[in-house]
Order: sequence, then structure tokens, then C-alpha cells
Amino acid sequence: NEVLAYFNSKRLEALCYFYLNDIALAQEKIEAGFKEMHRLKPTDKPLEISYFKLTQAMILYKQGQYDKSIKYLNEALPLIIENEDFANENLAYLYLGKNEWKINNKEQAITYFKKIDQLFDNKNYITLELKKAYEYLILDAKQKDQINDQLYYTNQLLAVTAHLQNKYSNLSD
Repeated sequence: NEVLAYFNSKRLEALCYFYLNDIALAQEKIEAGFKEMHRLKPTDKPLEISYFKLTQAMILYKQGQYDKSIKYLNEALPLIIENEDFANENLAYLYLGKNEWKINNKEQAITYFKKIDQLFDNKNYITLELKKAYEYLILDAKQKDQINDQLYYTNQLLAVTAHLQNKYSNLSD
């Protein structure tokens, strides 16, 4: 369906600008996509809105609008989970955790970062971006003087690093 392809490309274009740190252009692309949502079939609209809200929430995080970002992530997450999209589910957990950390809800943040660790254990899935969760987990354990947790997450970080080096070994050839 070319309409779904259009929305997917708009969202991915926004993500490209986001990762290039051109937040204004990322925001512009997301807003353009939201304005065109009327073109979607009613059955496709809720899920596409969820993906756009995930991307919008990431932008809001970069803009320092943490509470609003959390709101968008919590609105987006149920349909992303229902769609069995564990990659974007865990991206949402990362940003939920980062937002909560920024507003000093560190215990809540840690619950989201632990979900990323569970994904790595259960599905052997991790990205360079999700790897950041381990830095928070290690820091939290260190601040609480939880030596066993600190060691566990440090070892997990080493395993994640080795996994990513192996996965992307062709990039260094």
C-alpha cells in the first residue's frame, strides 16, 4: 500500500534528521506526517499514529520536554507491543527510562532499562542506542553500592559490546 509506504518514509526521514541532530527538521517531518493522517485507512491509522508518537516523543526528549515525551510514549507503547515490534518497544523503554531519569524518577527509569536487559537475554537483540541502558543500570547500582548488580550489568555490557562488535565486524574490514 503506497499510503502506508508514504507514512513509513516520512517517519524514517524524521528519524534520520533526529539522529543527525537536526531536531527542527525532524519535527517538521513528523508534523507533516500527522497532518496527512486522514489519508490512512481507519484500520491502519491507530498503529501509524503510535509510531509517529514514538518518534515525536524522542524529539520531545531532545527538546527537554520530558513529561510530554513520557505521555506520548505511554500512548504509543500499547499498540507497538500488540504489533509484536520488540525493537520499537524497547526503543520506547529506552526513552521512557531516559525521561524518567531526567526528571529524577530513577527507580521508574531503572524498571524500563531492565526491560532492555531482558530483551537482550531473551531475544539476543540490542542496538548501539539501546546499549546506553547499561550505563544507567551500572551507575544506579554503583550509587546504591549494589556490588553484585554492578558486576552483573558490567558483564552484560561487555556481552552486549562483544555481540555488537561481532554483528558489525564487517564494518571494520
